[in-house]
Amino acid sequence: MTPFPTPEADAPACLDHLLGDGPIMVLTPHPDDAAFGCGALLSHAFARSGAHVVCMGEGPHAGRAGGAPRIGEMELALVHLRGGAGDITALRRPAGWAEQRDTFPMLATHVGTIARAMGVRRIFSTARTSDDAEHRATAEIAERAAEMYGLELWHYPVWARWTDDALSSGAAPGCLQRLPIGAAAPAKARAIAAFRGQGTRAAPALGDAADLPTDERDQFLVGDEIYMRADRAPSLGGAAPDRTRAATVGPADTP
Repeated sequence: MTPFPTPEADAPACLDHLLGDGPIMVLTPHPDDAAFGCGALLSHAFARSGAHVVCMGEGPHAGRAGGAPRIGEMELALVHLRGGAGDITALRRPAGWAEQRDTFPMLATHVGTIARAMGVRRIFSTARTSDDAEHRATAEIAERAAEMYGLELWHYPVWARWTDDALSSGAAPGCLQRLPIGAAAPAKARAIAAFRGQGTRAAPALGDAADLPTDERDQFLVGDEIYMRADRAPSLGGAAPDRTRAATVGPADTP
C-alpha cells in the first residue's frame, strides 16, 4: 500500500490551520461526499489526532440495482484513508429528510454532543450554495451545531469548484485554505473507488446505469482541496449549480 502522508513528512503548512491540535469532524450528506470533497484532509487527520465522519443518509443511489448499502462502501473508503468503521456515525435519515426542518435542532444536538464527547473543536460540512437539498440541509445542521456548541465551522465543495475569481474578492485572511492533494492522491483514489455503487450523481445525463466518468473522478485527485471558514467568509453573490465544473460557487451564507 502506498504510504500515507504524515505530519512529519512534507505536510502542507495549511494543515495547522485546518486541523489544529485535536480531532476533527466531517459532516457528509451521503457516504461518498466526504471521500470526494475532503479525502486528503481526512487522510492527514487520521495520521494526526483523528477524525469522525457523521453521515446523514444513504441518498438516492444506495447501491446499484438494490445492491449493498453505501455505508458499507464508506467503511471501506475510510480504511483506505487510515480510518475505519468505528470512525463513522450513520444517522440513516430517510428519504425526504432535508425537507423535515423541524428535525434539524435534534440533529444539530446529536452532532454537537458527539463533537463534545470526542473533544472536536472543528467541523467541516458541505455548503448552502449547493443545488442539492441534502447538501444544503447538512450545512444548516452544521451551522446550528457550531453555534450551539461553540465549534469552528468550515465548508467544502463537492461536485462544484469554488473558483479563484469568486474567492479572491473580499476574502478575510485565513478564511480560505487550499490543501494540496499531493501524496494523498493514491489513498484518496482508493477511497473513491470503494464506492462501486456510485451512479451518475455528478453527471446525471449519462443515465443511472453508467459509472462515474473517469475525467469527472480524476478532477478530485489533482490540485487542491478547498476549504472556507464559515464565520469569516466573504460575500460572493449567488450560487451556481453544484454539478457544474465551471461553477462559481461561494461559501454558505450564515443565518
